Parts: sequence; C-alpha cells; structure tokens
Amino acid sequence: MTIRETIKALLKYKKTTQTALAEKMGYSSQSGIGQMLQRGNMTVETLIKICDSLDYEVTIQPKRGGRRPEGQFIITLEEEGEK
Repeated sequence: MTIRETIKALLKYKKTTQTALAEKMGYSSQSGIGQMLQRGNMTVETLIKICDSLDYEVTIQPKRGGRRPEGQFIITLEEEGEK
C-alpha cells in the first residue's frame, strides 16, 4: 500500500474520519488532511505525526512474507495491485 492507501485504511480500521484526525492534529478543518492525502507524497515526520495522532507508531524492520496481524499495515512505493 502507498502512504495514502495506508492512511485511508488506517482511518477505516480505526473507524474515524479525516475531520477527526484533523482536529487531533490541530488543523482548523479537514482540508489540510485531504490535501496531504491528495498529494500522497509526504515527509516521514508528517507520517509519524499522523500515525501518532491515530495511536500508531512507525517501525522499521526486516521484510517478511506471510500474513500480518490484524491492524498492521505495510507501506510500499506501488499502488496495491501494480506489482
């Protein structure tokens, strides 16, 4: 999943909205989050702030195959299905 797909999936998994995320991050409206997701390419710092706001953390670990635990998301460079 790309960063954009991952954040959207995380919002869905957490049953929250872009508006609620924007409020947690101190934005005055949802448009700031929407613009970040529209661009899709954000800094690692912004990604960490978004994840932190959703009670998640960014972890670097060796690649591994197989099933992942529920609620775990993997960020890749390609859109899902492009490989």
